[in-house]
Amino acid sequence: MDAMGARVRTIDDDRQELDMSREMWVRFEIYHDVVYAPEASLVAKELGCRGGWMGYFGTRSAPLGAASPEVVTAAFFNFHPQMVAKAVPQVWSVASPERFLQARPGARRRCAAPHAWR
Repeated sequence: MDAMGARVRTIDDDRQELDMSREMWVRFEIYHDVVYAPEASLVAKELGCRGGWMGYFGTRSAPLGAASPEVVTAAFFNFHPQMVAKAVPQVWSVASPERFLQARPGARRRCAAPHAWR
């Protein structure tokens, strides 16, 4: 405890958090990898997407429904609005959010096979 009575963090606390972070990365990174894998690009192309960003934003933002460029920009805060606007909302005329969501399990299966060692 410190002078104010608060618990002081220890090196063991930091190690435990790091161990948990690494475990989560091992378990969940494969789902994140799906967005960037060549197999995911093939699925987006099969849906009719032109260019990688259209497939990227369509795949990632599909759970939001037919979201506007402003909503996608806000949700994916690190992309310039003009970059998002080049793909959204045009992506929803290529394939509906529902079609993107239906395609995601297939993309995961295609991507998982080469990475099964994880």
